[in-house]
Amino acid sequence: MFTAGIFKRQSFKVLDGVSLHISPGETLGLVGGSGCGKSTLARVILGLVPASSGRVVFKGRELPAGGNRRRDQGWEKMQIIFQHPEASLNPRLKIRDSLAEPLRIHRLVTDREEEAAVIAGLLETVGLSREHLSRYPHELSGGQIQRVVLARILALRPACIIADEPTSMLDVSVQAQVLRLLKDIQARYGLACLFISHDLAVVRWMSDRIAVMSQGRIVETGLAAQIIKNPGHPYTAALVREEEFF
Repeated sequence: MFTAGIFKRQSFKVLDGVSLHISPGETLGLVGGSGCGKSTLARVILGLVPASSGRVVFKGRELPAGGNRRRDQGWEKMQIIFQHPEASLNPRLKIRDSLAEPLRIHRLVTDREEEAAVIAGLLETVGLSREHLSRYPHELSGGQIQRVVLARILALRPACIIADEPTSMLDVSVQAQVLRLLKDIQARYGLACLFISHDLAVVRWMSDRIAVMSQGRIVETGLAAQIIKNPGHPYTAALVREEEFF
C-alpha cells in the first residue's frame, strides 16, 4: 500500500493478491507492462519495501516485515540484479575492492590469499580477466559492469537471484551474452531465479514457467511454452500478438 498526494493524501494498492512459488533450479519469468508492479514485487520479496499485508517465505523461513533482516538469518542467500547495474557499485572503489567487500563483510574468507583465489574464480565464472580488477566502474562497458555485479552476487553463494530487467539498458548483442551467462550460471549452481522483464520473447527464452502481471495482479501462470502457445487471459494474448508483430 502506497500513499501519494500533497494536500490530499490518498492510499492505493500497487500489488493485490500476488502469490508466487519458485523451486530450486527453476526460472520463473515475470512479464508485464511498465508500471504494473513488477519491480515493487521484487523489492517486497527482498524486504526493501515493507508490505502492508502478506508474507514472504524463503527456504522455509518467513522474511521479517520491513526488511528487518539479520546477517545470521542467511538472507544474503537471496540477491537481486537491478536494471541499472552501475548503481550497485561504489564509483570510488576499484573492481577488486567491490568484489572483496561482500567476502569481508560476511567473513567468507580467512585471509587475503584466500580472498584473491575466490575473486579469481569469480572472474573466471563471469568471463572477466584479472586486468579488470584495477579499473573503476566508469572504465567498464555496460556488459562488463553487469558481469561484475553478477560476480559480486555469486560471492555470497546465493540460493535465489531476482533479475529485474537486467539487460534492458544493454545493446542487443551484449544482452544475448549476459542472458546466456546468467542462464548457464543459474543451471550450474541450481539457483532459483525470478526473471523480470517487459519483453515476452526474452522471458520465454529464459524461463521454465511464466507469470503474467497486469495492474498489480497475476492474471495467468503456466509453463512457458503453454503460455505462449495457448494464452488463457486477454492481456497475455495481447502480449503474444505484440511479440509476433515485431
